Amino acid sequence: MFSRTSTRIALSYALLVLITAGVLALLLGGEFERNEEDALRARLTDQTRALAYAAGPIFERGGPLTEANPLAHDLAATFGTRATLIKPDGVVVGDSEQDPAVMENHATRPEVADVLAHPDHVGSSSRLSATVHRNLLYVAVAVTDPADPSRAIGVARVAYPLTSVEEARNSLWQSLLLTVLLVSIPAALLGVLLARSIGKPLTVLGDVAQRFGRGDLSARSQTTQGGEIGVLSREFNAMADRLSTTIRHRTAERNEMVAVFAHMHDGIITTDGEGRVQSTNPAAALLFDATQDQPVGHSLIELTHSHELHNALRSALADPDQRQRLEIRTGKYDLAAVVTAVPSYDGGSVTGLVVLQDITELHRLERVRRDFIANISHELRTPLASMKLLAETLHSAIHDDPDAAEEFLSRINVELDDLTQLVRELLELSRVESGQAQLDRKPVEVGQLLERTVSRLRAQAERAGLTITVYCNDGLPLVFADSERIEQVLVNLLHNAIKFTDPGGQVTLKAESCDTGVLISAADNGIGIPPEEVPRIFERFYKVDKSRTVMGQGQGEGGSGLGLAIAKHVVQAHGGQIWAESELGKGTTIYFTLPLSG
Repeated sequence: MFSRTSTRIALSYALLVLITAGVLALLLGGEFERNEEDALRARLTDQTRALAYAAGPIFERGGPLTEANPLAHDLAATFGTRATLIKPDGVVVGDSEQDPAVMENHATRPEVADVLAHPDHVGSSSRLSATVHRNLLYVAVAVTDPADPSRAIGVARVAYPLTSVEEARNSLWQSLLLTVLLVSIPAALLGVLLARSIGKPLTVLGDVAQRFGRGDLSARSQTTQGGEIGVLSREFNAMADRLSTTIRHRTAERNEMVAVFAHMHDGIITTDGEGRVQSTNPAAALLFDATQDQPVGHSLIELTHSHELHNALRSALADPDQRQRLEIRTGKYDLAAVVTAVPSYDGGSVTGLVVLQDITELHRLERVRRDFIANISHELRTPLASMKLLAETLHSAIHDDPDAAEEFLSRINVELDDLTQLVRELLELSRVESGQAQLDRKPVEVGQLLERTVSRLRAQAERAGLTITVYCNDGLPLVFADSERIEQVLVNLLHNAIKFTDPGGQVTLKAESCDTGVLISAADNGIGIPPEEVPRIFERFYKVDKSRTVMGQGQGEGGSGLGLAIAKHVVQAHGGQIWAESELGKGTTIYFTLPLSG
């Protein structure tokens, strides 16, 4: 309740009014009481002097002062006060309210002692009377010797109750209290109104600030009040506009960075100055088989298990100007790492930044490139060496043995055909892999395509002592394909089947419907392929070992090793899939799918 600004202002205003009125009342009341008492003292002083004047002859005669007591009664009746006559030794000789004989010696009374010591003074005091038990104001003057005014021959004293002064004071206090209340209530109401006029706009502005702080960037003050509060409201709105623009820009930048951080393929790891992981992106978590938040708070070596990377991070943190580059092997990945230290803009500790790039595929491609160069060199070396030898032999036999020369020319021609086929297949594979081969895709009837392929190779199969069988379900839908290239795929598959099937074997070409279109398979019951080699038969120039040539070597003696590689890329270019199943000693089946027409 008291935390609200308007309440504090109203209470402070009311309290200030009450304190001011109270202090004023105290000052006025005290001043009034003093004035009343001074007026009473002045009146009693006049009466006391009159009593002293009347009692002077009595004290001058000396002897028994029997006339003093009647004089005190007479003057007391006249003045309406208590009158007392006292000898210089303090003995009371006359009193209007008490028998002097029983009264105490008054020499020590303050007002009496004062005038006895200083006859020219007027003694005065107020106290509770020991005789009549009331608060009285006492005024005393000395009765002096006419011959020697500096000698007191007696004391005249007049006393009057302070009741009138107290009653006047109480009445004044009641009036002052009423006045204070009458003034304070309107002042308090005025304070409440003033507090509300100040506090309400501030409260509204505070609510708007809270909404803005909770994320409502559209919150604005609607206060139209003038003065400082209006200026504050307008400045707040201007500040909110600037902050909203800044926050939106920063949020957009942060979201962009978070999106980049989350979707980039390179792994990103940030650490503190001690090498503890602060954050990882999904790519980095995937590289080390961890969740994105799991490594946070752990050391880098606990996440990567790489001492080389850990040492590179320590070196970068120790010398932020040096960028560390290295390659590491972790799990199944080859990684290229760049480790740097990012200085803090606020003067704090540096932040470690580790960028990891998966180069496993690059290394694999480099191995494939080396293997390709080695294989193509080997494939070219053999026919070229044969041609050179044949040419040298032909040179010496061309005149001596024309029949032998004719045979050598024929063998040179065969070698040239093999080289031409190798170059043709390399160019074809290059075009298919790069997507430059244009497919002339049309609706094709699968059955006719299978029959054309078998008719081309039936004679070769019969020479090898094999039987080729075609199975094609009736009512197969048309496929959307380039018939020449698919026929090339089938020729390669049948060549392989014929080449690696013993005489008396069976080769089967089959087509049937499947979920994605039409499934075509080429099966044989030949020598088969070792299970560990099956996934690699679609690679270029791949050979199981040097002692025999496996399925996938294409046409010709030994083959070029490109047939199945070309088949794979042609099928994939049609939107299909190709795979193999084989059992060593029992045969091999190659499957591929083609999409339907339309």
